[in-house]
Amino acid sequence: MAQNNVITQAQAKKYMALPVTDGLMTTHPSSSTQDEEAKVDDAYIMSTLAEIKKLGYDVNKDGLTVQTNLNQKVQDRAYAIGNTADYVNWKDDDMQVGMTVTDPNNGKVIAQLGGRNLTALQGTNRATNTVRSSGSTAKPIVDYGPAVENLGWSTNHLVLDTPYTYPGTNIQPNDWDHKFMGSMTMRNALAQSRNLPAIRTLQEVGYTKSLEFLKKLGIDIPANEMVGSSAIGINVSTEQEAAAYAAFANGGTYYKPQYISKVTEQSGVVKDYKAEGSTAMKSSTAFMLTNMMKSVITDSYAKMINTNAYSQAGKTGVVGYEDGADVPDGAAHDTWFTGFTKSASISVWTGYDKPNEPGHYLAEGEEQYVALHAYKALMDYVMSGGDDGSDWTMPDTVRQVTVNGIKEYQVVGADVANEKTIGGTGAVSTTRTPTVQREQQTVQQSVAPVESSTEQPASETPTSSSESSAEERSTSSSQVESSASHSESQPASSSSNAPSSSASSTQPASSSSAPATRESSR
Repeated sequence: MAQNNVITQAQAKKYMALPVTDGLMTTHPSSSTQDEEAKVDDAYIMSTLAEIKKLGYDVNKDGLTVQTNLNQKVQDRAYAIGNTADYVNWKDDDMQVGMTVTDPNNGKVIAQLGGRNLTALQGTNRATNTVRSSGSTAKPIVDYGPAVENLGWSTNHLVLDTPYTYPGTNIQPNDWDHKFMGSMTMRNALAQSRNLPAIRTLQEVGYTKSLEFLKKLGIDIPANEMVGSSAIGINVSTEQEAAAYAAFANGGTYYKPQYISKVTEQSGVVKDYKAEGSTAMKSSTAFMLTNMMKSVITDSYAKMINTNAYSQAGKTGVVGYEDGADVPDGAAHDTWFTGFTKSASISVWTGYDKPNEPGHYLAEGEEQYVALHAYKALMDYVMSGGDDGSDWTMPDTVRQVTVNGIKEYQVVGADVANEKTIGGTGAVSTTRTPTVQREQQTVQQSVAPVESSTEQPASETPTSSSESSAEERSTSSSQVESSASHSESQPASSSSNAPSSSASSTQPASSSSAPATRESSR
């Protein structure tokens, strides 16, 4: 070092006189203890390292000091939810989870869980994998969000839950119960997660507009992968969904998920990083979709997570197996819940890495409620710190109307006079009493089989899925997505064990390992 002028000759002489044992530790922490502690933040660290590389740094030689947006207390709770039996009932040790928490106001990722019962570090991060279908959590961002944004639909816009055939095919998708509810409001269709209204909505909006809406929310799907059954499920990660739903929470601004807040380089140069938000949708769209998703939590089986402690909104997702699969009736291989408050957006997936192996299914009922319970356990903890849990204020771009005692909303400036609505101007009369009957349907669905998804036509090969409450689950009489279609259905009981799909080193990215599913949703 002295010869290379790194230190002086005097320093070299001083250091050479020190005993080699000077400064050595006399005790060492258990390596197993260190590994266990490292597992808590493993997924977050992987995502942080990936972000550092995208910023152009070489973590192996740049001598960086990196400050992240991690909230260690929230991260610890997320890890405890996934790795203990204190908060939810995991079916077995193989059942997996992916979870991401973001701050809707700035895009900061404050916690992330990439799996449970990890056996190694830096392995698979199930929170960022995009190989499993979202089920019906796709409906707000693929169908109804674009409809309000581009077509100016009111929350009580008339949609049809009647027989439907995919254009250019003889394939007729169904819901889990193989029944049709006729005319209903867009709000009810989303809350009850009916598949046919969602599929019709995507057709009316158009694939191009839907793709544009998704892209503004950070979800860039190739045009050739957008098909009819995408209305009820797209392949997406919890990281993407947490960030996308956060745009509803904050009034329409999308923030790219951000793990790093500051980097100090070896030279001492400090660089701060802050996500720049971009307009993803109109304030009217954000408010109206949020209001509709509040109905999911009050008027579907998701009401098991309802609370008066804070205002929240969200959407369930359940992906069922194909008809004829060697699993019990109503079984699912993926379950989701993505929800938000003004202070946090949380997306949870549960399921198995190898869902086609014997026993690797989520039975109807409690096993399909795990995602909901995991979300609630973490959101309760986040909101217990005094964060803003107030309700959303209607912007001046929205007008409130009361229909059959229910507050519905219209886009200011939209041609509502010529719009077909339920109980509205120039529209069809109400076919059922929304408040009472929704409750009845929820009860009935609580004992209904899980909805499975229909398969997509041969010409539409992308994987998609839809989720629904028991009444929402649907199966298609023919397969729309033969190798990887999904369905969403509503679990049978009100206890919650919702399976989430995860991808591991043996992630089911192809139809050989991923279950073929029927189109159904809840």
